[in-house]
This record gives sequence, C-alpha cells and structure tokens, in this order.
Amino acid sequence: MKNQNQMIFGVAWFKPEQWKALKYASVDGDELEETHSEWLLHANRALRELRAKGMTVEPVEVDVKKLVA
Repeated sequence: MKNQNQMIFGVAWFKPEQWKALKYASVDGDELEETHSEWLLHANRALRELRAKGMTVEPVEVDVKKLVA
C-alpha cells in the first residue's frame, strides 16, 4: 500500500506517430533522439533507474497537438 504522503512524479510520454511533430515544435528538437524508438529506449531506462532509487514515477501521455495549441 502506498503512503498517502508519497510523491508521485509524472514523466511525459509520447506516441510514435507524434514524434516528428514534437521534434518540430520543440525549441530543442534537434537535441531529441532522432526516432521515437531511440527515445523510448532511453525513457524506459530512465523509468527503471528512478524506480530503482525508490521513486514512484508514472508515464503521462502527452498529446503533442494539444500541447502546441
């Protein structure tokens, strides 16, 4: 059972079909991974590492079209 006072951290999560739109809309899009597959590999690794440190992290799906609007 989770402690009611435990912080939960959200991590932005993106769909493959929106990856190009995210790169285009981002100020630092050229610094993002070239493909969604590359990003997903790094993002999943980061989730595992944070959870291994005892943090509670959850992916939160971000709709790039809504974000830009």
